[in-house]
Amino acid sequence: MLLLLAAPVARAQTAEIGLMGGVMYYHGDLNNVHFKNSNISGGLFYRYNINQRLAFRINFLYGNVDAADSDARDPVKINRNLSFKSSITELAGMMEFHYYKYSPGSKLHWFSTYLLTGIAYFRMNPKAKLGNVWYELNALSTEGQGLEGGPKRYKLDAFAIPVGLGAKFNIGKRVSISVEYSIRFTFTDYLDDVSGTYFSSDRLEKEVGNVTVQLADRRIDKTAPVQDATGQTLGLQRGDPSRNDWYGFAGLFFSFRIGKDPNTCARWN
Repeated sequence: MLLLLAAPVARAQTAEIGLMGGVMYYHGDLNNVHFKNSNISGGLFYRYNINQRLAFRINFLYGNVDAADSDARDPVKINRNLSFKSSITELAGMMEFHYYKYSPGSKLHWFSTYLLTGIAYFRMNPKAKLGNVWYELNALSTEGQGLEGGPKRYKLDAFAIPVGLGAKFNIGKRVSISVEYSIRFTFTDYLDDVSGTYFSSDRLEKEVGNVTVQLADRRIDKTAPVQDATGQTLGLQRGDPSRNDWYGFAGLFFSFRIGKDPNTCARWN
């Protein structure tokens, strides 16, 4: 279908460069409300319009996400008392499908809604605050990652599938504006450093250190034991491993068409 869309209207091929800005937020074990704790984010993009129905885009996006159990309404989450923040650096390739015929700079085909999808590579770095110090959580093995009997240590680099929709319109021969909302479905459940069960605090103290113990179990009421008398983990849930985390972005795109005007008729000799 993509080949059929790309084949006709060769002269509609144009390129654009631009800036994007908006808000980014996270959805996972510490937050399940859209746009909660949204943070300002932005980046650069390059768009190649294959024809009036299809465009390919590369974008670089940077933002931050955060969440805290103290903001929840669920008493279980409030008692869990976890929190985090993380930067997100993303490089993505996407395809945009125009619902109407659209061409940058055109007075006739000046507006269209569109759908988008693609693949994104991003880097995260979850941190948590203890006292006045922010600690990088990946190296601390808060759920026993990398330790004997614990899960594998998660990577800070991961992939995601962006899915979204938007609307674009021309405001001149070279300038266009887009409004867009998209979700990045990731392949990791550790964007917030929370996924599985509590790990033995005795082993964390011995093998990693006291800072990890304090950041791993921050419950207000610790009546329910994490381990038995022998130090074996009892499997008390810390997060939900059945669902991966994701993050969303909503914003404005300002693009500038580069190259010749594709809407100019060819000159015949």
